[in-house]
Amino acid sequence: MALEIAIGALFSFAGLACLFFSFCLLRSAFRKRKTWKTTTGIVVGYNEYVREAYKPGNSFRPYILVNDSKSSRAGHGDYNYRSQVQFTTQSGKQVVITSNKGSNRLLNRIGDRVTVLYDLNDPDKGVLSSFSNLYMPVFLFAFIAVTFLGLGGHILCTLDFSKM
Repeated sequence: MALEIAIGALFSFAGLACLFFSFCLLRSAFRKRKTWKTTTGIVVGYNEYVREAYKPGNSFRPYILVNDSKSSRAGHGDYNYRSQVQFTTQSGKQVVITSNKGSNRLLNRIGDRVTVLYDLNDPDKGVLSSFSNLYMPVFLFAFIAVTFLGLGGHILCTLDFSKM
């Protein structure tokens, strides 16, 4: 009985922690949309990453930067591409950022125009203004939170406390 209570409480606590983190991410996304400057950037290239080959006993296979040029491997294998976007700040400074989200295919072609959000005080930390960059982590952590809270609540609510 004590083990079930501990497991239920652990799942519930993990769910609450994920829910808190989800709200922090949502607040950060809204703050970026409200206070950061918006400008148009141009895709000037991409970084290409490749995942290490599988080795027995090594389940963690990080992506390793291969190059930052054009490649004919787009859409094949364990490759990951992140767009490099150049934009001009309000003060006239040209900045190149690399998207923090990647894909196994090229999402933007070189020369495409994209919307960029950047902080006037630190434009090098700019982000692409897209749903996946701003809000997808919020929904991911909210889903994990609801799952853990549901499991923890179910475990705690199905306990028969009359047998204690």
